[in-house]
Amino acid sequence: MSARREIEEVVRFLRRFSDLMSTGHNSDHLSRAANLIETLESRIKDAEKLLQAERLKVEANLELYQSTEINCADFEKKLVEVQTELAEQQRALNQAIVNAAVKEEQLLDQIKQRELRLAASESELTEMQSRLGTLGYTHALIPISTLRHAEAQFDAVARSTGDIISRVMCVVGASALGGAILESGALRADKTSKQAA
Repeated sequence: MSARREIEEVVRFLRRFSDLMSTGHNSDHLSRAANLIETLESRIKDAEKLLQAERLKVEANLELYQSTEINCADFEKKLVEVQTELAEQQRALNQAIVNAAVKEEQLLDQIKQRELRLAASESELTEMQSRLGTLGYTHALIPISTLRHAEAQFDAVARSTGDIISRVMCVVGASALGGAILESGALRADKTSKQAA
């Protein structure tokens, strides 16, 4: 038998017994006991409803808590990934800064070397212009490669011609060009030794 049916039977019994004892304190006590049992039963029902509602709230809160824990774990995982990616980007940035500094230093060094070469070339040009100024119109600047080419042509004509005068003129021309080339080489070697000193 369920507890509710037992309570109903006990209340019915107390009320009947109270009716049988129609007068006196015992009848009042029995009637009050029946009322008190009914009140307590009503309170128990209300308490059970509240308890059920609280259980549902606790279950909902537990689900929310578990969901929040999962979300927190996901967030922490993403945070670690972002921090790792940020650290990698910072390393790449630092390396790029170092590489840029090295490249800048190399470029500055190249600029310095080219400025030195330009200054040397300008100095050489000034020296050549001053020499040309002293030479007047009796001399000309000709690249050594052109002189060698002309010397080779004189030699070739001297070997191939049958005319003795033409051959002698070609040998003299080749010899003059060879002397000019040698003199030019000596001047260049002298200048290089002066610059080295």
